[in-house]
Amino acid sequence: MNVGKHWRVLVTLSIVLPVIFIFAIKSPGLTRDPTLVTATSTSQQAKWEFEKPSFSPDRALWVASSDEVLVRNSYEDDKINVTFIVCPLGFVLTDELHDYSSEVVLNANLTASVTGGYLENVRLTFNESYASSQVQLLGLLFYGPHAPVHATLNNLTVTDAACLGFHETLLKGDAKAYVTAVDANSSREVMIDTGPTDWVLKAPVNVSEQLDVSAEVTYFNGTNHVSVMLPTVLRMISDAGSTFEDARTIIAGSYTGAVSNYWDPVDCYKIWLNKGQKVTISTAVCRLGANVSLLDPFGKLMGSVQSTWSLEPKVLDNIEWTAESEGYWYIQVSATEDQGLYRLSVGLTY
Repeated sequence: MNVGKHWRVLVTLSIVLPVIFIFAIKSPGLTRDPTLVTATSTSQQAKWEFEKPSFSPDRALWVASSDEVLVRNSYEDDKINVTFIVCPLGFVLTDELHDYSSEVVLNANLTASVTGGYLENVRLTFNESYASSQVQLLGLLFYGPHAPVHATLNNLTVTDAACLGFHETLLKGDAKAYVTAVDANSSREVMIDTGPTDWVLKAPVNVSEQLDVSAEVTYFNGTNHVSVMLPTVLRMISDAGSTFEDARTIIAGSYTGAVSNYWDPVDCYKIWLNKGQKVTISTAVCRLGANVSLLDPFGKLMGSVQSTWSLEPKVLDNIEWTAESEGYWYIQVSATEDQGLYRLSVGLTY
């Protein structure tokens, strides 16, 4: 009798175990086990930064085009195509909903497709080292993913999430928010859009803050479980100083900020120039009357351009100068009318 019982157990196991094995491969929940991931690819980090204003600009955080703030990261090979876009939509100096803290309103959107196999899960994480700052996934967790103009999920189901006001006890270390969504249909295409998301800034205006937003996509390519990481960094830089002594040090590149003829009339930058090096400064302004000046290491004015207030963005004439001596040279942006945004593009050549 015992022999017969053992025989029936062996037959049952011979049927059940293969089924369990197949289920483990196909189940989105089980494939999220990190021990099953055999390879991980990471794209280059995408970056965006903006000078933290001491007032509310009352407009979106771009000067001439919304493309300026589309922080795009992508990864593509012969198996998968992923695009991750984070868009800072605006800045609010004080918000009574968040204890009168400043905040950046943003949106994160990820689309992914595979040529074979299927997508398994997506995880978005929001990390910041400043302890009291927070992230709130307003569109995804409070308005609902299927509400119009809010968060959107295609072929995905949220299984785990936490943020300010929602499962906060699950957040550890620098984590301010995260959301995990799994595919329910062995899909080859998925999309997640967080909708309105608040990055609540708790640091003072003279302290820079950085939000690290990471997207991870895991898929099964028919043989292996593979993970793709797409890191993005958003930086709110401390307000540029108004004098030579507290000027913000920069290198060649593009810098966006805000000035007000009442609240914050001057932003001052310094850049190191070697003797014989040529600096070219291109400036665009929006809803702002401004004066842009270049001064040598001794404070002598070497060039300037002016702009009157305009509703539409303006591109000013370039300032060009070849340094007669090495040292820190200074760029000043001074508001003369109203308040608004500016973009400096600084180039260096010989």
